[in-house]
Amino acid sequence: MDLITLPGPDGRPARIEGWPDSGAIAVISWRTRAGELYQQEVASEHRAAELLGTIASAADLDLVSAQLRRAGIGPDS
Repeated sequence: MDLITLPGPDGRPARIEGWPDSGAIAVISWRTRAGELYQQEVASEHRAAELLGTIASAADLDLVSAQLRRAGIGPDS
């Protein structure tokens, strides 16, 4: 089972467990304080963890969802 762990209040960084060797995409959605919804697909484990950390540390952003899937699998395939 793939698992995305968000940054902790103790400064623990975001971590993605079970990232496949190839073909993985993190689909991350967040909302701004103004209500705008954004979604980004990230093919790098490091970049996905950075984006999750940015969202978690920003007072005006709220994480909506974070999913890990294989490229070419999903509703938009």
